[in-house]
Amino acid sequence: LSYCKSLPGIEIPNSVKTIGNYAFYKCENLTKIEIPNSVKTLGDYAFSFCKSLTEIEISESLETIGDGAFSYCKNLTEIDIPKSLETIGNNAFFNCTNLQEIIIDNTEEFIFQNWAKGWKSHCDAKITYLR
Repeated sequence: LSYCKSLPGIEIPNSVKTIGNYAFYKCENLTKIEIPNSVKTLGDYAFSFCKSLTEIEISESLETIGDGAFSYCKNLTEIDIPKSLETIGNNAFFNCTNLQEIIIDNTEEFIFQNWAKGWKSHCDAKITYLR
């Protein structure tokens, strides 16, 4: 579905375990995405350049967010990271210039070391750790 400019939303079936690399890349009119509990992995650049994306609901079973998965999602303002998450790829939120807050539910701080370098220089989001 990459480059599908007319796609405002999509319902991902519960049978999906992985959202592949570049799956929704440059779907410029995609505004909301709900990731079901069956999904364990978001591939690299899965939602990159979805510049209308304002809302993401991440399931409590997601384990991996790939490199650049949400990069250049300029209208994304907040994201909640579930405690199931084990890995966040490099630049996962790179150039998300309106991202104001990342809420991390009981997740180890070390998983954020790699992507923080590329992300922090391009937005001023507050990171909140729930413990």
